Amino acid sequence: MLNFNRKFFFLFFFVLLINYNVHSQNIPLLVNGQSDYVIHLPSKPSSQCSKAVDELRIYLKKITGIQFPCSDKFFNKAKYIVFEDGYCSDSSFNINQLNKDGFRIKNNNASIFISALDGKGLLNAVYTFLEKYIGCRYYSADEIYIPKKNNILISNLTEDIQNPQFTFRTIHYYNAYQPEYAKLNKLNSSNEDRISSDWGGLWVHTMHKLLPPEKYFNIHPEYFALRNGIRVADQLCLSNPDVLNITVAALRDYMKKIPNARYWSVSQMDNFNYCECDDCRLIDSIEESPSGSIINFVNQVAANFPDKMISTLAYQYSRKAPKTLIPAENVNIMLCTIESDRNKPIAENYETGSFYDDLSYWSLISRNIIIWDYVTNFSHLVCPFPNYHVLQPNIQLFANYGATMIFEQGYAGKSGEMNELRCYLLAKLIWNPTENMDSLITDFLFGYYGKAAPFIRQYIDLSTSELLKSDKPLTLYEPPALHADDYLSAENLDKYFEILKLAAEAVKDDTIQRNRVEMVLQSIRYAWLEVCKYQIYADSWVFEKNPETNGFRIKPKANEILETFYKTAKKYGPSILHEINNPPDEYYRKTSDYFNNAIVNHKAVGKKISFEKQFSRAYKANGQNSLIDGIKGTSDYQVLWQGWFGDYINATIDLDSTENLSSVQISFVDDNQAWIMPPQSVEIKLSDDNVTYNTVASYINPDAGKKQDRQIVTFNIPFEKNANARYVNVKIKNIGKMPAWRGVNDNAWLFVDEIVVR
Repeated sequence: MLNFNRKFFFLFFFVLLINYNVHSQNIPLLVNGQSDYVIHLPSKPSSQCSKAVDELRIYLKKITGIQFPCSDKFFNKAKYIVFEDGYCSDSSFNINQLNKDGFRIKNNNASIFISALDGKGLLNAVYTFLEKYIGCRYYSADEIYIPKKNNILISNLTEDIQNPQFTFRTIHYYNAYQPEYAKLNKLNSSNEDRISSDWGGLWVHTMHKLLPPEKYFNIHPEYFALRNGIRVADQLCLSNPDVLNITVAALRDYMKKIPNARYWSVSQMDNFNYCECDDCRLIDSIEESPSGSIINFVNQVAANFPDKMISTLAYQYSRKAPKTLIPAENVNIMLCTIESDRNKPIAENYETGSFYDDLSYWSLISRNIIIWDYVTNFSHLVCPFPNYHVLQPNIQLFANYGATMIFEQGYAGKSGEMNELRCYLLAKLIWNPTENMDSLITDFLFGYYGKAAPFIRQYIDLSTSELLKSDKPLTLYEPPALHADDYLSAENLDKYFEILKLAAEAVKDDTIQRNRVEMVLQSIRYAWLEVCKYQIYADSWVFEKNPETNGFRIKPKANEILETFYKTAKKYGPSILHEINNPPDEYYRKTSDYFNNAIVNHKAVGKKISFEKQFSRAYKANGQNSLIDGIKGTSDYQVLWQGWFGDYINATIDLDSTENLSSVQISFVDDNQAWIMPPQSVEIKLSDDNVTYNTVASYINPDAGKKQDRQIVTFNIPFEKNANARYVNVKIKNIGKMPAWRGVNDNAWLFVDEIVVR
């Protein structure tokens, strides 16, 4: 019995060895510049199949210098790269295991079989074959590495079956929209790919395209959202039957123009002012979410287009799924992660109301979900944003909960903060979320930055570890100064400068790679300027003591960094610093103006101030004396401004001694999107004894409650005549409730800057 088992074992091992040698043998695709391989395609190939064959031949010629022959016939003694379009000749493999983008690459007796359901899958197979087995790399639109080889020995190919995790894969970065980069990285980002992927119709925030306010609001205000008892044009009234009919008719007209597009967006506008009329409110109350009226409406729209897919947003106020309503089979849910912390994987916050909680519920009622994820700071596009550690776990979470499509939003401009690396990583992960992140980063850095790679990696690792150590949230619109105590501290910024100077030195003789390092340095320059503006009186502050005046002056270092940032931006980028505005010219002008005018000397600087009602703890600026510290705030209200919610301000300044006074100047933030409004009025009173006060000036704001662009509003309030006093009382009247046109039934914030006493 023992001998039989031994014989059986050796026979079994011998069979395995033969099988291994047949199917895992080295494939000598090219030997000394010569090849025995013929590319075989079907006798009647599809256009996409022919394109896949052409692409392989083009790239192989670039690599080897020879043109591989192509035929639809088999010849004796030849070896083949066989393309199988919509079928697989291997009866042991079911071609239906593949989806339309997937493929199978098989080594069969040293011939290579490439099989896919369609030509798109064959194209993906070609690009994967070139990258994985021959060594091509598609780092960026301007860094596609094509090796030159005289010998190609493929040693690690037996059977490679790949289906992408997501059927629709789009990345909102510049490189991803370049056709060559998009196809090589198997994305659907270019316009051609988006149309071929059925997303050629309306994309997002579309309800005003379907029912334009400029056409209907004046004659039919009832078509629009009811807020605070008035109709506002911000959103539609989704319970109005006329709105449904007009939307369906408009959508039908759009579809006639692009009949092949399958996905069409019918989605809310980008604000929170959803309708609160009785009918809409009833639906939303039953469904326990404003998504109720949306799904109810979109289901009715979708019923008119059974052969189309109607996509709608689950975004901000509508992110929570409805309690009982189920999206129709042809309704697609675009679920957005905008509120999530980018310092922790989404799955770590599973509390009620979290994105994780909402994702898990949507996944129970819909298998047709596209994730809209966000991966940069949209208010400060060039600022360091070390979110690399959450990219993979988040994408894996989306996949685990059944999302079938994904849109990763970065910045589509040509230059920004590590755009190329992040785009490359996302492209790899949304095809295969289990890729090795460390290997991907290492490979990219050496391929894109050359000898500077170790230093760039050191910078990435240090900034990431410092952020993680802080345990602070990393959000999409925050000012860099909020991280002045952690990864963007002055100490860390100096370390980054030193590391990146070494990176620049390592590639000083390579103009292209030196410029790429400059773009990384741009992020640190910008962060230094933005953070150090707010380091009041600290060693890292942009201002320093001026011994000649006993005041403050701008540091030479600050001017130098600003000038270098500006000159580099004009030459190489970035071209814009905010998602919709702030080009380098504007940033340079504003920052220079701040350097010249931020320090203001007046009679209250360094004195004492008290408040009848204290400022919000969330918006305390630099503490008790911030309004009389002689330092003006900037456009970021979250840092150097003090805020009061719904309350008036009653502040008394003690000048220590009697002074001759002539005026008061006060600045306010006007940002209605953040519920911040300038005051109703200001009243100035003076006193010698802090008991008896006399009114010496007042100001009624003529624009109180009006809808205006985001700005800083400054009131200059002169006295009728000069007066002597020790105490200055400033009473600022908040407008109270937000104006009805804003659509918010809540109080207004009042944000105040320096109170300048002259």
